[in-house]
Amino acid sequence: MKARSRWPSVAAFATASLCSALASADDEVCRRAYVETQRLQRAAQFRAAIRQAVTCGQDVCSATVRSQCTTWLESIERALPTLVVDARDGAGVSLAEVRVEANGELLAERLNGRALELDPGEYVLSFRYREQVVEQRTLIRESEKYRTVEVRFGALPEPPAAAIESDPSRAAASPSAASPSAAAPPAVVAPVVSGAADIASSPGAPLPSDTRARQAPEPVPRASYLLGGLGAASLATFVVLATSGYAAERHLRKTCVGACTSDAVDSVRARYVLADVALGVGVSSLLAAGAIWIWAPGEPSATSRLSLGPHSVAFEGEF
Repeated sequence: MKARSRWPSVAAFATASLCSALASADDEVCRRAYVETQRLQRAAQFRAAIRQAVTCGQDVCSATVRSQCTTWLESIERALPTLVVDARDGAGVSLAEVRVEANGELLAERLNGRALELDPGEYVLSFRYREQVVEQRTLIRESEKYRTVEVRFGALPEPPAAAIESDPSRAAASPSAASPSAAAPPAVVAPVVSGAADIASSPGAPLPSDTRARQAPEPVPRASYLLGGLGAASLATFVVLATSGYAAERHLRKTCVGACTSDAVDSVRARYVLADVALGVGVSSLLAAGAIWIWAPGEPSATSRLSLGPHSVAFEGEF
């Protein structure tokens, strides 16, 4: 009876020893993860720091260690940058079969629309789509979330002629393998106008009605443009002078009726006179521009010159 009673005691002792050993091992793992989380976070190696923070935040760790690691995990995840790759072909179609690497490290075998995580730093991003490779040098900043990286691939090169001939299916799909008759554009035959030779040989002969309709419109003479511009500027000057003269006259009527100085009255009168002169020049210029345009179409002036002086406006030209 005494010998049998020893076995439960031995089993209990072995179980307690095993549990103690396992607890010591868990404590060591938690302690190491706790220390590594702090070191990696200070080094801005956020992806590795997240794995260590998850380890020391498990239930097997002590409550103090677990609470601290959980707090660190939230802070590291906020600081971890992410980027979204927008890859398109030459036609602007989105691509998913794109392999993404950063400084030689594989980030994604193909795109799935999710953001990619990277530690802060300078990178050479490599994007591979079939035989094409596009590289971009960029700086990833801390806490930069969902940064869009645009990648554009050109059209794939056409296979060589020998490969097309050996593969009937590719030969049928390739536009370069199509028959010359199918690829060549249809011939355009110019219409022949009856009597065109007779018209060309006799300059004085009248042109047919359909031929006159196809002639290009005659250009507007240059003098019409110049006179029209001069007329517009003169009318604008008239509006400014007349408005200012009227405003000055109203001011004099309100402030010095019957006792205004001669200088003030002469100033108002001079504005009205200049306004009348500008009006006359503007109207005359516009009428002249219209007359030249109507009576002399297609005859641009050989020489023309517009001179503006402090007290005069001169226009010279040969029409």
